[in-house]
Amino acid sequence: MNLRSGFYSGRYHLYKMTPASLKEYNTVSQLSPGDVADIVGALLPDIILERLAGMGLNMGARFSLVQGDHWNPFVVAVDETRIALGRELAEKIYVKKVVSP
Repeated sequence: MNLRSGFYSGRYHLYKMTPASLKEYNTVSQLSPGDVADIVGALLPDIILERLAGMGLNMGARFSLVQGDHWNPFVVAVDETRIALGRELAEKIYVKKVVSP
């Protein structure tokens, strides 16, 4: 799907993201187990964003990747909650990796 076409264009405006700025961030699927990151945006419909926010994965949320590879779902930990994400969903959630000192 074209990133500038109708369905997703509202997501960029909401998160102040453009197709060019997306290159500056990683997706959940690009993280390694043990990495800590903050959510900076997503290319998802509102209904899925609302569902994720209800589980604690919303803009600015800090999480750690517990598990993730090509064959298993990605499991993220937000506080004491563990959430499993499929690969397709993990590829549409943009994050900024937190570098520990």
